[in-house]
Amino acid sequence: MLRARLAELTPSMRRGLDVKGDRVRLRMEFRGATKTGYADDVDAALLLRADWRALKAQGLMPDERDDLTTLRDYALALLDRKRVDVSRKTRRRLSERGLDHWAQILRPWIEGPFANAPVDKLNRNRIDDWVRARAEDHPKAAADELGALKAVLRFARSREAAITGAVLDVEAPVWEVRKREALTIENLDLLAWSAPAYATRAILFAGTTGLRWNELVNLRTDDVDLDAGTVTIPDAGTKERAGDKVVDLFDDEVELLREQMTPVRDVADTRTAFLPPPDRVRPRVPGPRRRPLRPPPIPPPRLV
Repeated sequence: MLRARLAELTPSMRRGLDVKGDRVRLRMEFRGATKTGYADDVDAALLLRADWRALKAQGLMPDERDDLTTLRDYALALLDRKRVDVSRKTRRRLSERGLDHWAQILRPWIEGPFANAPVDKLNRNRIDDWVRARAEDHPKAAADELGALKAVLRFARSREAAITGAVLDVEAPVWEVRKREALTIENLDLLAWSAPAYATRAILFAGTTGLRWNELVNLRTDDVDLDAGTVTIPDAGTKERAGDKVVDLFDDEVELLREQMTPVRDVADTRTAFLPPPDRVRPRVPGPRRRPLRPPPIPPPRLV
């Protein structure tokens, strides 16, 4: 059957093809060496030969061809590369938080409507329309995801894949950046002295030292040196992940910490410095509960 189908082809179409057992064999020379491939039928063999000719025109061997073809393939490969490569900016591997960020911004290209599209068949206008629609509700996310798409395409091009260069020209959405206003001393006092005593000290301490809230609530008693007037935030607890962060304290901040840590001084070191003292912890009551109203507190002297 295969021989009869092969005999129907013209001599030029049969070049390099013959029947070997129950399969069609293809032989072609690459850089002075003969490469052999097999196909289940004549039509598949013709497609394989056309593919090999395209590789030969690019100066590639069949075993040098990149098996990655779709946008999902290259996005996943880039994510794998991010897990092992050293950042040119920090000279370190990406942290878990950094990898999570890349996984998040690559997600539309791994699971979205363009995931199965070959990278050389991406349509610039469709990509642009998708980014604009995404930016209507989430402009920052749309800009990050577009940047991730361009990173994927540059990665694909570095592996000698043909890409649609016009997609790299899609402009990122522009949005108005909201500026935060720092609390005034009066605002900080009002916020702090409207809270329970242990939370008052935590809010005042965060407001004067500038610690992030997660750094504050995860501050352990063995990270505090009252004699030296410092607190040390371990590298794993910082946003920058650039080593342990040591914060020097003013005398008033040392006194705040001393007052806060007095009730928990005999507790194991695993206790955080700003957890509520044991005598202030109440059991959770099931169901909704209205917080009792309190008279406005009289603010004490402010920290200087």
